[in-house]
Amino acid sequence: MDWRRFDVFALLALRGVATVEQVMWHACEDGLRRQDYRILALDFSSGIAPALAQLGQALKWCERFGYDLNPASRSLDVLRDGFDFGVADGGGLALVLRSFALAWREDAAWTRGLLAIISEHSLQELALGRRVFAVIVLADAASTLVGQPLEGHVIASPWSGHFG
Repeated sequence: MDWRRFDVFALLALRGVATVEQVMWHACEDGLRRQDYRILALDFSSGIAPALAQLGQALKWCERFGYDLNPASRSLDVLRDGFDFGVADGGGLALVLRSFALAWREDAAWTRGLLAIISEHSLQELALGRRVFAVIVLADAASTLVGQPLEGHVIASPWSGHFG
């Protein structure tokens, strides 16, 4: 494994939750696509509820469970139970979190819980040979998200290496 690769470092060292600065996003996206990642963006600029509705669509919630994921309830237990993107064996998915600092300000406990679910899911998928992780796109390196505690680690500083 090449630890200089963004995805390898994100999956193994950062427990499935990486950050990049907005100015580096296009280079990051190009690198992920070259590594055969599917990119799924969630936009939190209008708040958690619309992004959670997007997430419900991406998870095919209604098809799988017979009801829409309720953005108003924000149940992390329900979300954890249905958090599966159907990534193919050997495949990769980068879940891109845009304007995530706004969601953090809206409900830090819920967004911290979402990152914990992503981190758990990332590890489970990696054990099955699939690569799934989150990329938080930060306005800049001075974001208030950097250093925020997660379960056993913190939100890391933006990646400063190359993107493969």
